Amino acid sequence: MALREIEEQHRDRFVVFPDPGQKTEKARRCKRASAGSCVKIRLLEIRQFCAVRDMHLALFIDSVEHSGYSLQELGLKEGGGDLTEDLLIFGLYNGDYTGFSGKKAFSRLLGKRLVPPLPKEKSGFWGFTEPVSPKYVDFIIGVDEDGNEVTSTSSEDELSNYFGANPGRPHYLTPVFFRKAVLDKYHQQGGKYSVEPGYLRCAGLWGIRIDNHLRDYVVAWLGDLGRDLPYQEQLHWRSFNIPPTGSISETFFRQQILGEWVDTERPEHLFKYEYSALAGRSQHLLEWQVLLPLSTEDQHYLQAIRIPATDEQRNFDEFILALTRILVDSLNEKELNRLVSAQDREEAKGGISRLEKAFENRLVPGYAEHIRFLRDLQDLRSSGVAHRKGRNYRRLAGKIGIDAQSLREVAEALIIKGLAFVRFLRSVVESDAFRING
Repeated sequence: MALREIEEQHRDRFVVFPDPGQKTEKARRCKRASAGSCVKIRLLEIRQFCAVRDMHLALFIDSVEHSGYSLQELGLKEGGGDLTEDLLIFGLYNGDYTGFSGKKAFSRLLGKRLVPPLPKEKSGFWGFTEPVSPKYVDFIIGVDEDGNEVTSTSSEDELSNYFGANPGRPHYLTPVFFRKAVLDKYHQQGGKYSVEPGYLRCAGLWGIRIDNHLRDYVVAWLGDLGRDLPYQEQLHWRSFNIPPTGSISETFFRQQILGEWVDTERPEHLFKYEYSALAGRSQHLLEWQVLLPLSTEDQHYLQAIRIPATDEQRNFDEFILALTRILVDSLNEKELNRLVSAQDREEAKGGISRLEKAFENRLVPGYAEHIRFLRDLQDLRSSGVAHRKGRNYRRLAGKIGIDAQSLREVAEALIIKGLAFVRFLRSVVESDAFRING
């Protein structure tokens, strides 16, 4: 049976996860113009329910049809009969009306059919179904002296460990390397998956420790891949599997092997941490947010704050759109207006200009570089994402180094600048420079 069941948004569908992370619609609430609301349920689930309850499903039929012609005109005889066949019984009868209706004849089909339950071993419920042997994918763990790939099973029961199991076999804690794009699937479905520093989870269904502190690769322990990932997810990871390249990150080593509490050093992870910290400090100290919180529908923009796995222009454009939405479009202009004079409000158009005026009026030092960053970011979004790329985009590309660097390097540099801006805002909030009295 499913590991988890949830009722979907809008409360019109009930879905089941037959395999962790895989969604199947199980029932649906629908509306019928003639009979109000109804519920449609898959036959499989109904028969599974009947299996564990030792019940048959009964379908009842009672249908009457009327005719403006008499039985004689229709070539039919009055009366009828019953038919019984296995679990089906029905009767079909014809009759004439005797003047109390505008119709001359009728027929009635009355019956019942029993649908047997599934055998208990096919019910899908724990305790009845025979256990299915788990399947494991073989992963690349190295290369031999001839340069050929060396693979190993990810089954925990067939790996060695520090307790003497399976001597001579690959170790449970063998690092397995993957291209960074292995995580794109999870980033793009933020409502289902959560990619965290050092951990990937699918709601409450499964989770696995990962080393995503490296710039170009993702690493996971061989035994964790088999123990913690469903088989279909193992197949996904296998398609991005590469021979070992370098070593695991120092952060992952200290966390996993030395058992130390170590913060991440990746700028995309630090950005999300500082963004959350800014929100908390703003609410606590100012009782308003300098950066407006993202709506539920916009939460995916925060997931998009990461160094793209490839140099594809589309991925870079999505990153620019997300960073601009969070840092520029979310500036709280309403509250910033309270930090500037009426004349400044007239002169300063847009969130960035209002923020700049607020810095000036509150005598905040060192803000100029952050304002330049925000303007460049907004111009890059306007000239390269929101509109067709033209001469202005090429000018900006040269200014921020797109022509001289890979798009991934530019994205990393922009995240670092965004991180510095968020930290700067947090320091301003904590300095009480933005406090509004009265």
